[in-house]
Amino acid sequence: MGTDQLKITKHVVLISGLMCNAKFWAEQIPALSENFLIYCPNLANFDRFDAMAKSILDQQPASFHLIGHSMGARVALEVMRLAPDRVLSLALFDTGVHGVADNEPQKRQILLDIANTSGMQAVAGTWIPQMLHPNRRDDKALLKRIEAMVLDYSPQQFHNQVAALLHRQPAYDVLKTLSCPTLVGCGRQDQWSTLAQHQAFCQYIHNPQFSVIEDCGHMVAMEQPKVFLTILLNWLEVQNQ
Repeated sequence: MGTDQLKITKHVVLISGLMCNAKFWAEQIPALSENFLIYCPNLANFDRFDAMAKSILDQQPASFHLIGHSMGARVALEVMRLAPDRVLSLALFDTGVHGVADNEPQKRQILLDIANTSGMQAVAGTWIPQMLHPNRRDDKALLKRIEAMVLDYSPQQFHNQVAALLHRQPAYDVLKTLSCPTLVGCGRQDQWSTLAQHQAFCQYIHNPQFSVIEDCGHMVAMEQPKVFLTILLNWLEVQNQ
């Protein structure tokens, strides 16, 4: 493989989820950066998935590896919808592919109202515990790190992301057309995007690899950072052979 091709195939895009950013991957980025060129886009000012995906594509070389978590995995699937030939491999963690549920707008409005009336710190206090493994909900250091990430968002930016989620389309059609190597993973105790949900949508993917992170809720990179890093390194190493 020539030098130019090596540079292209070693680009990795990390797409963060709702109210998350590069801090979500903070314990993985240094190790990944030893062998890969890492890009973690800030998508807080977009309110549609297609705009997020186009922004990512505009910033990337011809080919790259794509890893998404939660809402970020839904954005990754939108990238696959727009430019599947540019993605060398795809990894989706703690996510879903279904459309908007009947009661979803009302549930998300509760957090939007909290943001507008009480601020993002109040949102963090309400939202974070349900994202974590039950045994980690009293981990003050972990809670503080996640809260700091949430506080990077303004209420308007939070509104943007919720708007994008509520305007999403189901992505089953994208799953059926995936031709690149695909990894799907989640925390075993993820109560937001359950293990059963991932097992169900994997049926639409041709020959996926599946990974379960034990003793972990939704925030896999922060709850089980070393295990998650090993999964990412092993996956990317295989894809770059």
